Amino acid sequence: SAAAFDNLEYSLADAGQTHVYTIHEVTPATVGWTNAADQTVTVQVGDDQGDGTLAPSTIIYEDESADAAVMDNTYEQASGSFQLGLVKTVNGEAPFSGEKFGFSATSADEGAPAIANVTTDADGSAKFAGVALSDADEGKTYTYTIHEVTKASDLPGDGDWTLAPDVTATVKVSQRDADNKLHAEVTYSSATSDGSLASFDNQYQVKTVSVRLGVKKLINGAEAPDVQQEF
Repeated sequence: SAAAFDNLEYSLADAGQTHVYTIHEVTPATVGWTNAADQTVTVQVGDDQGDGTLAPSTIIYEDESADAAVMDNTYEQASGSFQLGLVKTVNGEAPFSGEKFGFSATSADEGAPAIANVTTDADGSAKFAGVALSDADEGKTYTYTIHEVTKASDLPGDGDWTLAPDVTATVKVSQRDADNKLHAEVTYSSATSDGSLASFDNQYQVKTVSVRLGVKKLINGAEAPDVQQEF
């Protein structure tokens, strides 16, 4: 943007004089902004032309090739991040070795950052990639649905799997602080005891089988002579 000061008025008393002005931005810099340094402008007043008028004045800016003082402010976007995580259990216990579960985190909120799917580690935990925040996220609230994408039919074992229901993660982004940082508060509809991770507990029921045991009774190594005798 451009702006111009009011015209400077000089009299014959100023003829041939040099005046130096300092241009300073009086608007305070808010968080994220750094105001440009002051600029000096030199005005060389024209000489008395002898007819009651002054010759044109010469204006010289710090950048002598410019026709105006250039005030270049700098701006830095607010920054911050958040990360969603989960822990997976089966019947309330850590999964067996080799059992892995895939999860997605999606949001229908406008402007909500996209998050890639993850697979649990050997201990059943997983963390989605960290999400960077910027100005566009300031003061926003995003709701993510964390969903188990692994199908029950793909899980190991011959028993019956019941997948845990989806968990809702709510991310509330703060206003920027004095250090130009954004802070995100994450809460889960189903969480671990300390609230730091989403909690998923699958149920697994082993299929029942039936067997019939038999016994043959001997006496002194031979079959009992009295077939009516019971033991």
